[in-house]
Amino acid sequence: MITGLKPLVDGLTDTVRQMAEKTGLDKKMGNTDPGMMVIMDLMQFAMYLSASDGEIRAEEAEQITAIFGTCIPASQIGKYIRNNNIYSTDFEKKVPMTMQLMVAFDNAIYEQGLDKQVKTVSSEVLYKAFELVGGAMITSDNNVAPQEKKDLEIYLCMLHNYMDTNLTIRKELTTGFTKTGEDITSERMMDIMDKM
Repeated sequence: MITGLKPLVDGLTDTVRQMAEKTGLDKKMGNTDPGMMVIMDLMQFAMYLSASDGEIRAEEAEQITAIFGTCIPASQIGKYIRNNNIYSTDFEKKVPMTMQLMVAFDNAIYEQGLDKQVKTVSSEVLYKAFELVGGAMITSDNNVAPQEKKDLEIYLCMLHNYMDTNLTIRKELTTGFTKTGEDITSERMMDIMDKM
């Protein structure tokens, strides 16, 4: 079992709450706690991966407990997965609300020119959290099944594609290519790379 991810999740939760408060998004969200959104998105992802090999083992339930500080037996995880259609292609295609929020926040920072002051791209940090939680989940029973690895790759690819499509700083790295000599200057490219 991989330990030490709970402080990462807790820190990310606090950061999202602070960002929502500073941007006024918390008021627009009504009763929805942006920090709880982080926990739910990551926990559902962990549950999705726990079902990948067809069986939710005790070690996987223990890993979820270690990461999120919530004791949920394997049978309850299975019930939650079935009731909420988590182990499905629909889930694999649905961008978590937290990622949408982080990308919107990053774009606002970039568009306001504050990106030189803020060196961390929030959505990249969230992506890394998904990556770390995913790695912990598929190795929690010391047996990485091919389907677990495939499902982890599918989900992370979906997040990556969303960021490539919607994150302004990434779009600038993937657009602007022409053969007529009107491409991005090396100075502009260096400026973009510095922002990453």
